[in-house]
Amino acid sequence: MRFIVRAVLLAVLTLQSSVAFSRQNVEALIDGTVDEKVSNISLANFDVEQNEQSSVATFEYSHPGSHKPSRYLRLVINELILGDGDKFVIEGTDLSSLGNVNGQTLMGPMKLEKPLTTDLVYGSWMRISLISKQIQSAKVNIKNFVYQDDAADPQLSIYDTDDRLNFTSVGNPTLSATGRAVIFISYLDGESSRVCSGFVINSDEIMTNEHCVNSFAKCQTASIVFDYLQTNGVITMGEQRRCSEVIVSDRVLDYSVLKLDQPVPQIAPIAFAKTDVPVGVPTFLIQHPGGEHKQLAEVGCQVIDPKEPGLDPQQLSDVTHRCDTIGGASGSPIVTPTLDGQHFCVAALHHLGFDDEGKFVTKNRAVKISLIAEQLKERSIEYTTCTQ
Repeated sequence: MRFIVRAVLLAVLTLQSSVAFSRQNVEALIDGTVDEKVSNISLANFDVEQNEQSSVATFEYSHPGSHKPSRYLRLVINELILGDGDKFVIEGTDLSSLGNVNGQTLMGPMKLEKPLTTDLVYGSWMRISLISKQIQSAKVNIKNFVYQDDAADPQLSIYDTDDRLNFTSVGNPTLSATGRAVIFISYLDGESSRVCSGFVINSDEIMTNEHCVNSFAKCQTASIVFDYLQTNGVITMGEQRRCSEVIVSDRVLDYSVLKLDQPVPQIAPIAFAKTDVPVGVPTFLIQHPGGEHKQLAEVGCQVIDPKEPGLDPQQLSDVTHRCDTIGGASGSPIVTPTLDGQHFCVAALHHLGFDDEGKFVTKNRAVKISLIAEQLKERSIEYTTCTQ
């Protein structure tokens, strides 16, 4: 029996049955665990030091597992009251030498009106500090610590006969530039921490699968991470944005457009192909497989069938492909080069991994971007079209 495949720059989802049009068929990869042994942490749990000007309260947390380090951590904060000039600092492993800020700082005055899910902090350790002139007036309650804990089954390829997964780094400079627009999404679905991939479609909006983020409740917990990379063996995370709104969410074509809390003008969006990609033309799938750093599926990565049913068996909305993917690649773009090779355009939105049996036992599926583009145009959502 095979399991869902691993792909280079994104990750996918599991599929129980390709026939029924129901919610349980598609779920984003669970890639995180709430630490049940450490919860409801208040200032009484912090170590406090006093100096002439202020008090500094600190609390340190480490990933509880010993078998495998956590790739990232985050907090769910229930209560936070800060006075004017107070600082609440969350910091992880020092990445200053690499030019990366690994943490988040909240400034007072502040009083939370609803629970706050923090940004991702890369690594297995964090220090939380409250710096205050009047610490007796401050209040803190950290409801949960969430640590990355990949419990996925062994992943196998749908391309090689020996089941080896084919993930590589992005070597082509033009493809690498296109891949900057591919992002990693980590969010909470109730008590479950899940991950998907996505990509930038304009300066302040991104696209992912509907089965990933489809509600404001999920949106407000989502961290959207750019440049989550492995360079010379070192893993780093770049800038992070938050989801401020679900602009549109379509269940049949399995896509969502999310608005960012801040624009990213420095990231060029991926343009949409004008026509569907022909069968047999080489394609590339950029993704964050299994919650990992950005990778690429290119070996054997081709469209196989141009018209296949998607989540609605009555609509031929999908193409099948043999680009390796695993959970977490959901929402990844399948891109193809323009005729002059100067640009790459998104041709399809990956969303379904292969089945254990039946018609799609050796094929993944992606939604044709041309169908999504028609809906975006009707809703006046901005996107770029490839010139060739």
